[in-house]
Parts: sequence; structure tokens; C-alpha cells
Amino acid sequence: MTEIRLTPKKLSARWSVPLATLSQWRWNGKGPQYLKLGKHISYCIEDVEAFERANLRQDTTCMGDAAKGSVFAKDKITHEDKTMMKKP
Repeated sequence: MTEIRLTPKKLSARWSVPLATLSQWRWNGKGPQYLKLGKHISYCIEDVEAFERANLRQDTTCMGDAAKGSVFAKDKITHEDKTMMKKP
């Protein structure tokens, strides 16, 4: 089976994010795993899809298990934390 790989340009188009964002994520250790051979960078489609699944969100106010650690997350308090805070 041939492994499907995406270039940064193709991943940028898939997610509608600037190439600079992907570059910053690589620099900061965020985003999906990638392969770098010389100057060439590519992303394995399985890693991209796993990253997408890990960043799914139920809504804009809380974070479930899948969204913990998301690079898209703005709120550091999890849904479980909010639920626990409401209990007497």
C-alpha cells in the first residue's frame, strides 16, 4: 500500500490556513507530525486525520476529551472542570 502524503501547500489548502501558520506550528512543536528530508516537508495523511480528530469540538464554550491540548483551543478550563465547579 502506498502511503499518502501532503505537502504543506496542500495541507494549507485543505485546512484553509496560511502556510506561515503551518510553519509556526512546526517551529513550536504544534500541529500534526511531519517528515522533513532536506528542504522537503510532507505530512502523512493518517497523521493529519488523527490531528483533525483530536481537535474536534462539541461547541465553542467547552472542551471535551478530543479537544484537550488543541492548538485551536483558547479556553484552558475543560468541560469536566466546569462540571465539577457547579457541583456543591
